[in-house]
Parts: sequence; structure tokens; C-alpha cells
Amino acid sequence: MAEETARGAAQEAATDEGDVTEEVAELADLAARDARRERLAKELLDSETRYASVLEAFETVDQLVAAAICAEGFGEGQDLDEDLDLYEGPADAALARHQPLVSPRMRCLFATMRQLAVLSRATALALQKSMREYGPDRVGAILVRFADATYLYEEYAGAHTSLQQEIARLGSHPEFVQIWRRAARLVANKGLALPAIFPAQDGATAAATSGFTSSFSFSSSSSSTFTTSSQLPTTLSSFLILPIQRIPRYEMLLEEMRREANAVESLEALSAHLGTGRKSYDWWAKEQLMQLRLYTHGD
Repeated sequence: MAEETARGAAQEAATDEGDVTEEVAELADLAARDARRERLAKELLDSETRYASVLEAFETVDQLVAAAICAEGFGEGQDLDEDLDLYEGPADAALARHQPLVSPRMRCLFATMRQLAVLSRATALALQKSMREYGPDRVGAILVRFADATYLYEEYAGAHTSLQQEIARLGSHPEFVQIWRRAARLVANKGLALPAIFPAQDGATAAATSGFTSSFSFSSSSSSTFTTSSQLPTTLSSFLILPIQRIPRYEMLLEEMRREANAVESLEALSAHLGTGRKSYDWWAKEQLMQLRLYTHGD
């Protein structure tokens, strides 16, 4: 009898110990998942901040292009150090009368990139606030909030596809090279940076972009876009394709987050927005948006 009692007590103790071990394992797994979600959310925030910064830096290129068009259109030596915003209207007028350095369609592409810069900056600020107040739990909801504006990516992708020849021509045009270098120097004064995308660069441009290599990376560690100087954009074409590449970067990060959290509803809502075509866009971008739907709805 005593032996049976002892055996029963031992079995009960073993069961309790097994339960405790299982609970400890579950808690450890939850802690590991939380840590991974925190890492992924921070990675999304960091990459969005860098992405917004480089688009914001490009705004100065567009302003200098407008100034150059204005000077060409009116035949006057304009002072490009004046308030660059003043050139937007006159540049449009000059476009209507002349064959400028940058075509009206290319100017529209640049304008859309500036809108994407505003969108990305707002997204980064919202992610930063959400991470500070709630941790990684509401990241999906933040992306859904801005999903209505993803049609800008569709517009950009469609225009980008139709402008390949002009992009190639513009990227090697001496006047545009000078504009890019001047913009690199100007944005350096604002704490921003443009990559040196042309083979020949003067010392000032090199100094303005010297900090770019170590900080320029948009994607997750498992699928890094730019991590070394050899991977930085080296042509105007590779620079202007950055917004198109951003969609699959979202896709990869969201897929990793989906594995770590029960926030599928938010990601499904984002996917529905991204998959809604409002303008025609190239097949590649459409394929990426379809893949995002598969990722967020898949098993």
C-alpha cells in the first residue's frame, strides 16, 4: 500500500514537473516571438526612415531641375540659390514653350516621387509614435492607415516603365549631372544625403555622400537591398527604381511579422488596399501586389 502511494506520488510529481517544463517552454517561445516581432517592427521603422530621407533628398534635385527649366525658358541667368519653390510655376510655363532638359512626363514622375516622400515620412513618424507607445503590436494598423495612398506607387510604376529611354538619356546628360552634384551639396547642409550615382564626382560631392554607404539599407537582414558600396545605386535608373522596390520589401517584412503574430486581420486589410488597382501600372508591380495578397492570406 505504501509502495503504491509512493509510486502515485512520484507519478504526480513527474506530471507536475512536466507541466511546469511545458509552461516554461511556452513562456520562452512567447518571449522569443515578442523579441522577433520587436526586431521586425524596428527594422520596418528604420528602413522606412532611411527610405523617406533619400526621397526627401531627391526633392532638391527636382527643385533644381525646375530652376534650370525656368532659366532656359526665360533666357535669364537665374540664381539657383534663391528660394527653389519659386521656380515651380515658371518651370511649368517654360515646359509649355520649349523642349527642356526634362520632359513634362518626367517631371510628373519626379512630382510623384515627392508625394511618395511625404507619404513615407508620415508613415515613419506614425510608426515611431506607435512603437514608442504600444510596441510592435499596432504596426499593421499603421500601415493600413496609409494604404489608401498606395495608388501613388501604382502611378509611379506605370510612368517609370514608359520612361526607360528618357531615364537612360537623362542619367548621362552633363547638365543633369551638374544638377545632381549641386543637389548633393545642398542636401548635405540639411543633414540628408544623395548617393553619388555618376562615375565622375568632385571632392565636394564625395564628401557630401561619404556617410551614405554605412546607413543605406531598406530591407530585412534576410533580404538586404543595399549593404555595401558596390550595391548602392550607381545610375539614375537604379535610383529611380527604389520606390518600385519598396513594395516587395514591405511584403517580405510583413510575411515575417505574420509568422510571429496573430495580426493577420490588419495585414489582410492592407493587402486588400494594395491589391486595388486605381491606375494602370506595369506587370511587375502588379505581380508584386498579387504576391503580397498571397502572403497575407496564405496559410
